[in-house]
Amino acid sequence: MSDDLVKRWDEYVDSMGSVMGEVEHMAQQMRDHIEELEIKLSKAIEALDEAIYLLDPDEEDITKETGLYRIVEAFKELKGEQP
Repeated sequence: MSDDLVKRWDEYVDSMGSVMGEVEHMAQQMRDHIEELEIKLSKAIEALDEAIYLLDPDEEDITKETGLYRIVEAFKELKGEQP
């Protein structure tokens, strides 16, 4: 009887190792995807920052009626600032 329990325990531990390997693989894929998205977001922020400067270097003409205002608000939100 004891040998049967040991055998079942060993089988359980072996199966959990396989599951953990799959979980670790999925976690690594998620980390890689998050890293790619962070790089893309960083590039988007840089491009918006450059566009804002090119459109209005002094940021004096930014009003709610301009498209530039919407760009600035989106940029602040991406950077985590209050719009």
